[in-house]
Parts: sequence; structure tokens; C-alpha cells
Amino acid sequence: SDLGEQEIERRGRSLQPGGGMKRERVFELAKGYRGKAKNAFRVAHQQVMGALQNQYSDRKVRKREMRSLWIERINAGAREHGLKYGDFIHGMALANMEVDRKVLADLAVTEPISFKDIVLTSKEALMAKYAQPAMEALGAREAALAAGERPPPRPMSAANAGRAAAAAAKVQMAIARKAAIAAEMRGGV
Repeated sequence: SDLGEQEIERRGRSLQPGGGMKRERVFELAKGYRGKAKNAFRVAHQQVMGALQNQYSDRKVRKREMRSLWIERINAGAREHGLKYGDFIHGMALANMEVDRKVLADLAVTEPISFKDIVLTSKEALMAKYAQPAMEALGAREAALAAGERPPPRPMSAANAGRAAAAAAKVQMAIARKAAIAAEMRGGV
């Protein structure tokens, strides 16, 4: 290869025929290993090469595990306020809120009041999308029945529509509470 001496020194590798590492480098990396893995070159070389391969893949695994930890924390925080993780993330997308999972997990753990505001905003966006069309469809059905006409097909059961109305009422109460708290914080009661 045309690598210069400085590049070889920087990488800590030699240009031996097998392309392997120098003995000193192998033993330096194998420091702290147990048994022959720390002082027999053949065993140490195998252990070091395996460790370097695992090091590469484990960096990806660490990212994966951190994301799942963040999701667990967000889910726990969202469920405290009555939303599942998937619904919470969907509501955030509807509300055009772009906060990454790392920050959301940190807020859920360290700033529960701020996280609650985000959950309420997500709930409001979900209600705006789903509760209003359900109520309109239910109203159209009742109007058709009152006029003696054939009602349009049911978009959802009456029980689900009732739940949607109850959820919409809860959201309205939460919005009113939020406005009252904001007014109180500004000094006007």
C-alpha cells in the first residue's frame, strides 16, 4: 500500500503480509483479558479481533437499546395522562410538534408538568381529528331518523360515539383548567 509511516502509526496497524496487527498493539488491546488471552499472541489476536468486531456491532445495538428505553419512558409518562404511546406520537404529528424521543423521555422523567402540557396538546389534536367527525355523523343519523328517512350507515357504535363525546368533554375541561392556570400565573384571577 501507499500509506505513509504516519498513517500506519496513527492507525496502530502494520502492513505485515497477513494484514494483521503488530504484536505490541495486540497485547496493548488485550490488556486486562483473562488467561492466555492476555499473553499468548495467537489467543490474544483472536480475542482482540472478535472484540473489535463486537465493538462495531454493539455501537448499533446501544443506539437501538437507548431508543427502546426512551419509548418505555415516554409510554409510562403518556399513560399517566390517559394516552397510549402510539396515540401520543400520532397526536404530536397531528399537532405538528417535532420533539425527538430523547428529549420527550427526558421531559417525562425530569419535567412532568411540561410533559403534561405536551400530552394535552397531543390529546387536543387527536380530539380535533376524531371526535368532531364522529359527533357530526351521529347527529346526521339522528336527524335522518327524526325525519323518517333511512339513516346513513353507522360510522361507529353509539357507545363509541358516547365515549368520544365524553373524551371531548374531558379535553374541553382540561383546556379550561389550563387557561385558568395560565391566567392565575399571569396574575389575573
